[in-house]
Amino acid sequence: RTKSINVRNSTGREDPEDQEKVDDITNARVYPNPVSEEINLDVELSGEMRVLVKVTSMIGVSIFEKKFEARQISEVIQMSGVNPGMYIVIIITENQSKSFRVLKL
Repeated sequence: RTKSINVRNSTGREDPEDQEKVDDITNARVYPNPVSEEINLDVELSGEMRVLVKVTSMIGVSIFEKKFEARQISEVIQMSGVNPGMYIVIIITENQSKSFRVLKL
């Protein structure tokens, strides 16, 4: 569990520089969509960090899960043995998560 605090400068006001937040995930692509055989996942990060990539069904059943320690990720995820339907690709860092809906034909 994380706790956030506001730091005030000598004037008692919040310093705008302290409010800047850099996204961990600077760019992410999941393609093709819809998918029949495999998903291509390309992720660019703001620096070297731990990342968890998951693919789940809409009801939360895990199809794929892999941990990375990287600045950039290029991964091919096999979907050929998965039933047709809607799935969610989730990219998780310590400070951010991003999700994409993917239709499996």
